[in-house]
Amino acid sequence: MMTSVALLLALHTPAPANCNRDATVTAQVAPDFPDKARGVVVGPATVFISVSISPQGKIARLRVFKSSGNGDLDQAAIHAAQQSTYSPRVRNCKPASGNYLFKVTFDPAH
Repeated sequence: MMTSVALLLALHTPAPANCNRDATVTAQVAPDFPDKARGVVVGPATVFISVSISPQGKIARLRVFKSSGNGDLDQAAIHAAQQSTYSPRVRNCKPASGNYLFKVTFDPAH
């Protein structure tokens, strides 16, 4: 049987915060538009980089998930992803390995 003090404490104790979240980018670096791609790329081009993040928030692996079709743009996106910083995925209130999909859109008009 619960005492009235214990009951009051149970009713007024906040629920624990959600301890699960996906990996996120904490500071995203914008890539430079490669000079070699100027004049070759006509419209906007998007690159997706899959970033594997360790429980310490460090990059474990990078790979092109979806190419722009232009190697220079893909390499610029990889470089920007390498220079960015991340926070790890959290599962059961503990840092864990996770993935983040880093998206870059290059627009030669801007």
